[in-house]
Amino acid sequence: MIPLISAESAAVAAWCRRLGVLRLDLFGSAATGAFDPARSDLDFVAEFADHTPTGTYADRSLDFADALEARFKHRVEIVSATAVRGSRSAAEIATTRQPVHVESQPAAV
Repeated sequence: MIPLISAESAAVAAWCRRLGVLRLDLFGSAATGAFDPARSDLDFVAEFADHTPTGTYADRSLDFADALEARFKHRVEIVSATAVRGSRSAAEIATTRQPVHVESQPAAV
């Protein structure tokens, strides 16, 4: 995991709790060390406490991506954990996936 992510772990954990993210994993170049600050984006898998497809869920997901982009000053891509399961990319994501935040107790949404 690149230092940019690990240095901001407390801020990321606070955003996760605020927006109901139970687990956040980094994958891709930032997880493997191939991250290029000039070209790479940050790829995350997020598991929300409430993942019912509603307007509120979409707003929280977009707010979360915006908060991470503002914090890291890089483009952020977030995919939901449910979307990854069974996808063609699941195996590839699994090979580089690293936990950034894991909520020990269910978050209030």
